[in-house]
Amino acid sequence: MRGKSYVVVSLGYIISISVIIWMLFKIDFQTLGRAFSQFRWEWIPFLVFVYLAGFFVRGFRWQIMLHPLKPISWFTSTSVILIGYMANNVLPARMGEIVRAYTIGEKERMSKISALSSIVVERIFDGLVLVGILAITTLVSTFKSEYMTTVRTVGFLSSILFIVALVVVLIARLKRSWLEIVIKKVSRHLPSGISEKGQGVLHSMLDAVNFLKIDRGLPIFLFLSVFVWIIEGSMFWLGLCAFGLDHSLQLAYFTLAFVNLGLLVPSAPAYVGVFQACTIFAFAAFGLTEEVALSYSIVIHALQFLPVTLLGLVLINFYGMTLRRLHKTEIPAEKG
Repeated sequence: MRGKSYVVVSLGYIISISVIIWMLFKIDFQTLGRAFSQFRWEWIPFLVFVYLAGFFVRGFRWQIMLHPLKPISWFTSTSVILIGYMANNVLPARMGEIVRAYTIGEKERMSKISALSSIVVERIFDGLVLVGILAITTLVSTFKSEYMTTVRTVGFLSSILFIVALVVVLIARLKRSWLEIVIKKVSRHLPSGISEKGQGVLHSMLDAVNFLKIDRGLPIFLFLSVFVWIIEGSMFWLGLCAFGLDHSLQLAYFTLAFVNLGLLVPSAPAYVGVFQACTIFAFAAFGLTEEVALSYSIVIHALQFLPVTLLGLVLINFYGMTLRRLHKTEIPAEKG
């Protein structure tokens, strides 16, 4: 990683460390200890099972997305997603997406650029679902008035970001022939080597949105994009049950949406600090204390981090890779 990558990595660590320092001064540790004592450990298997179940759905969804590029097995798509999430947990700068594209490209001999582009599209639809969940939970919940401005701002900015991204994707899907003409005209004014690589990259990116056509696959993809977050929200709800808190679906799904949209902010690996700060804000909007929110977020975060990281480490060994190799991963440009 060079240049801008170092800036992003440094900014992520600065934000995470700043948030952790803020929490150290904000939290009463005796109250935090009492909040932890409310957690019932027998709920752990259920929480882990529900969270991992979401990856089976994610794997099926990515399998559908990649099918126009190359048919792959559900096991392969799911295991590579787990590897990507593991990499996000242990490597800086959210390298998990790059690692995921690289791994599937190496294993299945497919375009890594196309695979990476499919991941970007997947994230766009995830973002739109989360914005929808945030909007619905905001409408049916009663927040403290001082939190409404922040909630609306996050919802508005997230909506603009993901809607604009979706429009770009739809243009790429519906106006491919027009874009290819534009690409060729622009390429004429570039050096031949850059032109060939640029055309190869752009064609690979356009190939990644071929699944967005009106047939049986698209409705299934859209359903799975919603279903995967319903499952993950169930984990947040079960976490409330495990702590003996208000079993409010609004609180669970609002926290899910606010936390995951908040993770767009740069952070240290595994989103340490930012995950906790967003949970504290979400709980505070419902009138719950920082200590309750922090204890809840630490448990939920740990139960998301540990199983996926362990499974990912097992799977990279299964594929004959190492963390050192993955850390140096880059996506090469492809010639047209």
